[in-house]
Amino acid sequence: KGSKLETIATTAFQESSLTSIVIPKAVATIEVNAFYKCTNLTSIDFENGSELKSISSGAFVYCDNLKTIRVTSPSITSVDSNLGKKSDGSEINGFTIIAHKGSVDSPSSLYQHYENYSDGSWVFKTDGVCHGTSEVSETKVEPTCTQSGSVTYTAGTCACGNEVSDEVT
Repeated sequence: KGSKLETIATTAFQESSLTSIVIPKAVATIEVNAFYKCTNLTSIDFENGSELKSISSGAFVYCDNLKTIRVTSPSITSVDSNLGKKSDGSEINGFTIIAHKGSVDSPSSLYQHYENYSDGSWVFKTDGVCHGTSEVSETKVEPTCTQSGSVTYTAGTCACGNEVSDEVT
């Protein structure tokens, strides 16, 4: 948390035994083979306020057990076509993408990836990522050392263009 890291370089975590990782919000690029053959990796989470712009081709090659990626950036322009696929090219069954959806006229890159590559076994969610722009101030709970915080937003249009019809906490 608070890291100024902007790029996860080529082969940075290659063949590591990571099982999960939280990517700092300042990271804008994940380069080729950054997580190559991270066979134990099951989940990737991006800090709220992520500035991620691109996930380079091959960034997640041979990450056969990756089940969940949660990306909070609404402005990704490119996504690794191997994301959610096994080393043999088949899809990871039950792979879940939690990210901004975008609008009907301008879907997000991650939503387009989901639409283009899923065989129907993948899940796409916007839970905790897409929300309206107005906070419901009387519902805000500040986090403490022992309790998580929360913020509730009114229904509305998310920064990515997705129309959110319900309040989101």
